[in-house]
Amino acid sequence: MKSIFSAFILCLIGLDFSSAQPVELAGVVGRKLTFPSAVRNSGGLMYGDDVIGDVTNDQSTTDLFKKFTGRLQWDRSTGFFYITGLKMEDKGDYKVNYEGGSITYRLSVHRLDFSSAQPVELAGVVGRKLTFPSAVRNSGGLMYGDDVIGDVTNDQSTTDLFKKFTGRLQWDRSTGFFSITELQEEYKGDYKVNYEGGSIMYRLSVYNMHSQISVVNGTEGGTLNFTTEVKKGNLKYETETIAEVKNNTKTCNDQRFSGRLQWDSSTGFFSITKLKMEDSGVYTVQNDDEKQQPDYIYHLFVKVPVSKPSVTYNKDSCTIQCTVDRGTEVTLSWYREGEKEILGTSGPLSTPHQKLSQTVDRSGTYTCEAVNSVSRERSSVIVGEECADLPPVTPGKNIIPLCS
Repeated sequence: MKSIFSAFILCLIGLDFSSAQPVELAGVVGRKLTFPSAVRNSGGLMYGDDVIGDVTNDQSTTDLFKKFTGRLQWDRSTGFFYITGLKMEDKGDYKVNYEGGSITYRLSVHRLDFSSAQPVELAGVVGRKLTFPSAVRNSGGLMYGDDVIGDVTNDQSTTDLFKKFTGRLQWDRSTGFFSITELQEEYKGDYKVNYEGGSIMYRLSVYNMHSQISVVNGTEGGTLNFTTEVKKGNLKYETETIAEVKNNTKTCNDQRFSGRLQWDSSTGFFSITKLKMEDSGVYTVQNDDEKQQPDYIYHLFVKVPVSKPSVTYNKDSCTIQCTVDRGTEVTLSWYREGEKEILGTSGPLSTPHQKLSQTVDRSGTYTCEAVNSVSRERSSVIVGEECADLPPVTPGKNIIPLCS
């Protein structure tokens, strides 16, 4: 669920995983966006460093910031702040402060509905507690895959719907958060919190506490090097051992990696060449030598690099358009030469064809930049004087992201 998100959250061992990184939210221009963290009696909402909403003695003030006047509201019945009539410029970091804690949300605003395009990445530790930081008030629930494992109806919870989580799944009425205690590796997977007004997807990874963890991005067709020395030990993919090293020789146990999985006897490093999208997942390097080194975990995300943008200019409509044909989690942006301000942006998306149109009112060279976590490409187009007499264009107001 991305990242829109496609951004992922790596929480360090021993820290509070539920709040280590902002929770990604996505909204749609013109629609309503609810921050699913309840504020009761006292608390507030911040936008960056500014307090934009305040609750004191169960009374709210929501006109503290001109930008949100008439659009920011607080629902006393749920305790949720929400913004109506979303605008592109509403994107950014928000912080909900409530009695007992706070949660930071990172909001992206789009022209289309990408609110569930990418799950939010969470990481937990075997034996520890994991909290899903999305409040469920009055009614809602928690799903694991396609199964409902927790239900809240009329402020009453049922958490024994799925045998696998019996005795470990909990719902805190005071915060509205579901949590799982005594995590096990088998609990990894996709979860969905349903609450009044929306839902949020989470992708949970579970690690052993003694392990060291790295999140890495790989490029389709590229090479991944596991920079952990192994003279005697093995490499696992998820729960399966795919390679073993013993007596200075390597044995490959999985045909999926045949001809692609290598071990360098001089460095002790494993590597995988010609990466495929399906190679994404969790790899564990295990040492079995006299040094008794801890396991090292690599969480790999294989991405398709972006293609070079194709750019066009329509003199009749004074519109420039940027198109890319491939790429994973691609963000498109338009810039005018010599200026730092972004004229328009869309994404991140992983569609086969992604387009971004922008109306212009000045001559000059305009550049479209296509970016994802593994690559960056640019193309430019020149606009003449024929559009110079148009009314000024407000950045972000004439963006038309299209998927075809």
